[in-house]
Amino acid sequence: MMPTLWEGKRWSNGKPNPVTLVATVVARKRAVQPLSRFPASSPKITTNPEPIPTRLINTCTKVNVVVSTSVALYLNVFVGVVQAFEKVPALKELAPTQKEPPFLVAQLVVLVIFVALTILATKKFRNEPVKTA
Repeated sequence: MMPTLWEGKRWSNGKPNPVTLVATVVARKRAVQPLSRFPASSPKITTNPEPIPTRLINTCTKVNVVVSTSVALYLNVFVGVVQAFEKVPALKELAPTQKEPPFLVAQLVVLVIFVALTILATKKFRNEPVKTA
């Protein structure tokens, strides 16, 4: 069963009136403009970008790249330490339930090393464009 349209007027039937549409848009723009007590201020136009926003963007990119990569690697090493304490017999004797101090000390040492390396990597990271051949 095919749907049918009702008989009647449609916007596409007849002659469209673009002037009415333009008048509606102009009236709507006037209605939402701010009060005229304050003069409209235009931003200063410059051809050179500001150095502070550019530096901020580079810093955010650096932090996002380095920190996310370091966290991903830390989680892999964390799982590696857990598996080492489960699989290696000498480590399993030290911490059979992984709630003993040797396990906690090992994880704390790994965490401290990764925090230090992440801080160092963030300071030394250079955001250079990719060179193509």
